[in-house]
Amino acid sequence: MRKLLASATLIYVFFSATSAGRAQTVTVRATSALSDQAVQYLAGVSKPKELTIPAGVKPETFMRAFCGGGLSNTYQEEFYKLNGESFERAPVNRPRNVLVPGCVQWARDAKVPLRPNDTIDTVIQREIGTDSEAVLKPCGTNDKDLRCNKTIRQLVRILNPDLNLDDPKDAKQVVLPVVSKFTTIQLNDAAPPPQTVVNELERLTATTAAAPPNVQAQAAAPGVEDIELIKPLNFETGFVDKSDCSTADPNAAWPINEAAVSAALARNRLALEAAGATVKPARIAVLDTGVELPSAEIPVQLLERNLLEVPNNNVDDDRNGFIDDVYGIDARGLGKIAPAASYEAAEHGWYVADLATGGAKTRQLAGLAQHLRLKVVNLVLADQNKFEIREGAILRGLQYASSYADIVNLSVGSPNSMDNVVTAARGYPKLLLVIAAGNRGKDLNIKPLYPAFFGGQLGRLQDQAITVAAHGPDGRRANFSNFSAEYVDIAAPGCAIVQTSRQGASVRNFGTSVAAPFVSFTAALIRSLGIENPNAIKNRLIASSRYVPKLDGLVVAAGILDPVKAVSVYEDVVEKSDKGSAWLTGRWKRPNFVNLCSDRDELEANRIRKITVLPQDPSRLRVLYENDDHRVRPFFCSPAGTGIVIDQTTGGTVTVPWSELFDFVPGMRLT
Repeated sequence: MRKLLASATLIYVFFSATSAGRAQTVTVRATSALSDQAVQYLAGVSKPKELTIPAGVKPETFMRAFCGGGLSNTYQEEFYKLNGESFERAPVNRPRNVLVPGCVQWARDAKVPLRPNDTIDTVIQREIGTDSEAVLKPCGTNDKDLRCNKTIRQLVRILNPDLNLDDPKDAKQVVLPVVSKFTTIQLNDAAPPPQTVVNELERLTATTAAAPPNVQAQAAAPGVEDIELIKPLNFETGFVDKSDCSTADPNAAWPINEAAVSAALARNRLALEAAGATVKPARIAVLDTGVELPSAEIPVQLLERNLLEVPNNNVDDDRNGFIDDVYGIDARGLGKIAPAASYEAAEHGWYVADLATGGAKTRQLAGLAQHLRLKVVNLVLADQNKFEIREGAILRGLQYASSYADIVNLSVGSPNSMDNVVTAARGYPKLLLVIAAGNRGKDLNIKPLYPAFFGGQLGRLQDQAITVAAHGPDGRRANFSNFSAEYVDIAAPGCAIVQTSRQGASVRNFGTSVAAPFVSFTAALIRSLGIENPNAIKNRLIASSRYVPKLDGLVVAAGILDPVKAVSVYEDVVEKSDKGSAWLTGRWKRPNFVNLCSDRDELEANRIRKITVLPQDPSRLRVLYENDDHRVRPFFCSPAGTGIVIDQTTGGTVTVPWSELFDFVPGMRLT
C-alpha cells in the first residue's frame, strides 16, 4: 500500500525560553520541498544569521550551500528582501557581509554514500525520513511532472538505472530524488512561541484533507547549558587515592593485553569468514573537545573520512547539511574539529580519541583497521576566551553520528536532566552511547549526573547507553569514580593510564573519561564482528566482564571490562581458578536445555551468558542469564553435574570440574 506524503513535513520542536533570555528554536525536517508560503513564514520568524559571502562567489551559490543544496525562488526573494533589493547579485571580488534568513536543509537528486549493510530501504529512511513506498508528490490537475504519483523507490530506480536495488552492497553511492536534514532555526524576538510556529507550519504544509502532512511536534524541555567536561585527574588534585588507584606494575598487561586481544580478534575473524561473512569496521564518534586530524599518531586508515567533501573550501559539497566535514564537525556544524589552543582542556579530546582507537601500542596491531574507524565532534563552543558545552552541541553531534558512526563516546556531565538528549538518542536507535560515569565519587542514585544516569538497568536509555565507572589495577573501584548498582553498567581501567600529550610529554591520566573510551574501543571490535544491535553489544560487554566481588552493589553486574573475552564472540572461553593456567577456548558440549543448577529448573543454554564459581563460596555459581526482555540479569545457584565439557579449539575434549573453574563465557553460534 502506498503512503501519500503530500508536502510531508516532519517537525520536531526543541525550544527554551527563560528569564535569562535564552533563544527559542524550532527544529524542522522536510521530506520534500516546502511550499512557498512555508518558506516565507520560516524566513519571517527566523533570526537571520550574519555570514560572509567569499569573494568571487555568487549569492545563489552561497545560499544553496547554506540550505543544503535545495534552493527555491521564494527563498532567494526573501534573502534579497532582507539584504536590500539593490544588493549586487553577481559575484564580486571582495567578501560581503550578509544576513541569511532561516531555511530548511534539503537537496534534490543528491548523491548519498552507502554504508556497510545498507539496503535501499534503510538509506531512504535515514536520508529522507520516510519509507520507500511513500509517494513523494501527488499529481495535480494537468500536472506534467514526471515524478508525481511515483514512490520514492520507483524514483530511485529511475535515477540509478544500473544499480541493483535489491542488493546494493557493491555500490559506493546512490542518487536519491531528495535528501533532507534536521535543521534548527533560531526564532527572532518578534516571532510567536515555538508551538505556534509548529501549528502554522502544519497548516501551511497540509495540502488536502485526505492527505494531511506527516507532522510530529514535540515541546521539549529547556536546553541544558551548564554542562561540564569530565576531565582526567592526577595525584596532585588530591582526589586520587594512591591506595586504590596505584600505578600499575610495569610488567603487568595494563590497561589491556594487546597481544591477547590481537590473537582473539584473529581467531574470531577467521570464524566469521569461515561462515561466509566478513568483518565490517565499526565507527566511533568521539564527542569531546576536538582533535586535530589527520595526525601522525592515528593512522589515516583508522579515520572515517568523508570522501564526498572537499576540505576547507567552505562549501557543503555532499549536501549533508555540514560544511567541510571531512573528519567530523564542531559545535556549529562546521568541519573545524581542532580544539581551541587557549582552552585549558584542549587535549582532552585527544586523550579520549587515543584510547578509543586502542592506545598507541594497540594501534600497532596488524589488521586493526579492519575493525574500527574514528569520527570527531568538537562540542566546545569557543567565544574569544570563553568556552562552554551546550546541550544543542550534543544534539547536533548525535544527529551527525547517526549518519557517520555506530558508537558515541561522551565524557560530559550535568546535574540537570538532559531530556532532549533522550529524545534525540531514541530517534537514532542504532547508536550505542558509551558514557563516563563521572569523577565525584558519588552514588548516582543519590546524586544523579546526566547523561550517565541514562545507562544501567534502570536508565531511560538502558537499551542503547552503557555507563562506565573507573577501576584500578587490582580491580577495585577508583575512589573518585561515581557508582551505582542500577545506573552504572561496567568498570574499565581508569588509573595511571600512560599516554603521550600532543607536545610529546608522557602523562598518567586518571578518571572515568579515560575509562569510557576503552569500552568504546571494545564495543567497536564487537560490532565489527557482526553484533550490531546496541543492546546486544551492551549485553556482550557485561557478560564478558570479569566478576569482582568488591564491585557488588557498585556496578550493575559487578564486572570490569575484559576485552579479550568480549571479542571472543564466536568461541566459548574457560578461565580456570588456577591463575597460572592458560585459558581454554572451544565449544561447550551441551543440549538445548541444560541442567546447570541442582536447585533450579533446566535453563535454555542459548540464554546463558556467563557462569562464575564464586571465589568467596566455591560451592555456589553466579549465572548471568538473558531474560525475555533481552536484558542480562544474575542469579545464584548450587551447581549440578561435574562441570563444563569443552571441545577445544586446539583439538580434544576436556571436562573442567566446578572445583577448577573460575569463569566461563559462551560465545555465539554461527552455525
